[in-house]
Amino acid sequence: MNDNNQIVPFPLPIYLSTFFANQLTTEVETLIDGSDVKAFHIRKKSELGKFILRRLKPTYKKPKIQEGITLYLSVENRKGERDKKQVDKRYSFVEFDEQGIKEITNFLKPIFEMTLISWCNGAQYINELKENVKGVRNKAIVEFCKKNGVTYTNQNIDAWQKLIYRDKKTDKPLLHRLL
Repeated sequence: MNDNNQIVPFPLPIYLSTFFANQLTTEVETLIDGSDVKAFHIRKKSELGKFILRRLKPTYKKPKIQEGITLYLSVENRKGERDKKQVDKRYSFVEFDEQGIKEITNFLKPIFEMTLISWCNGAQYINELKENVKGVRNKAIVEFCKKNGVTYTNQNIDAWQKLIYRDKKTDKPLLHRLL
């Protein structure tokens, strides 16, 4: 681990953790306790980076390594020079409170949903051209999960099928999920 960075655990639902972890191209880093993790490197100048860094709270306890799939974020041990809403990370550990976790999760979830819906819409379109439309949505969801390393259950598949069905019935563009 770089001495100028802290690795902060960020709990997400397992399907979101595996989806975003699969998108990582970063190297494996070693934590204080010797555990190896892949972490998102948060850029303090990006809008998403600012959004995430403003939700960190100081703590004097070391981050707990959680069993299972947890997303890890790598943040610089410096205060945002121009952003007074960011906590100074030089003298304490940092963590997310429940409200911060909820806000960030609510930001990341539509990104996953938009990607999944776009994938399934493409699969349905291709199959309509071939005039083979039976079971396409379920197959498309499973293929999406395999391609993106998403851990899923039958309950997830059912919920995502309903999500895609509701999206198909609305005439709003996918971008409305982010607005």
